[in-house]
Amino acid sequence: MNPLIKTPYRLSRLLPAAVLCVALIHTAARAAEAAPLKVAASILPLHGLVANLVDEAALLDPLLPPTASPHHYALRPSQARHLRQATVIFWFGPTLESVLARPLAALPQGTRVISLLSPVEDGIQDPHVWLDPVKAKVMVERISATLSELDPARAGEYRRRATELLRRLDSLTAELDAAFAPVRDEPFVTAHAAYAHLEHRFGLRALGALTRGTDHAPGARQLGRMRQAMERTNARCLFAEPQYQPQSLLILASETAARVVVVDPLGSAIQPGPDAYFVLMRQLAARMISCLGRPTP
Repeated sequence: MNPLIKTPYRLSRLLPAAVLCVALIHTAARAAEAAPLKVAASILPLHGLVANLVDEAALLDPLLPPTASPHHYALRPSQARHLRQATVIFWFGPTLESVLARPLAALPQGTRVISLLSPVEDGIQDPHVWLDPVKAKVMVERISATLSELDPARAGEYRRRATELLRRLDSLTAELDAAFAPVRDEPFVTAHAAYAHLEHRFGLRALGALTRGTDHAPGARQLGRMRQAMERTNARCLFAEPQYQPQSLLILASETAARVVVVDPLGSAIQPGPDAYFVLMRQLAARMISCLGRPTP
């Protein structure tokens, strides 16, 4: 047979298969584009913000249990596997969540890891930046932009949800500002330095913290300074946390007749979800105000 006739005949037999392959590839690509992201967030306050922007099916559980300190926690193997499911992971960074630094560094290439904490926020060296809802708005903007970049087909929906979340955060800021107004001049001491952003935003009168971190107990000199400051200002509130209630705080309370009140910046008893951040902030404010607003004996 003439080869010039045979070749087109073979091509004609291969053409349908080639078209089918192209169609399958195109369909798979479109399915991949349509598949939701798998989004992870490190701790409950951040998880609560992200939950307002993505569908429930796309959001993994918080990487760190809210009952655990992000400074001192070892991931279980099941949690490490959970981490590897994520397309993108939002966290505050190693200053706060040092336990995640090594697992995140070991993730496969292509996983996006986004730190939402600058080294110094407005001159405040405190990684608990979510306790300022105005700074939470900045985080929401960055989260929304990242999600839109990774999932451009849903960019409009991310923007719409972010706009609504920003409105809710504005309302929360105004609400908390009004709630704190009557107790702004009331002095208090915290167990560790975790509230600088809250204090700065709402003009609260913190005398200081017993320690900058939870790694070590305060010394006798620091305790003496805090006791003198409390006696001088008639401070009657000491704020501890579920994850950190040092014995030194109880000693200071017994020496000054101040109340020890547990406040929770991590939301250890709060159910994850779109309202978690708002519940956390309102509960924390209510606990502080319940002590600061009590009349002096």
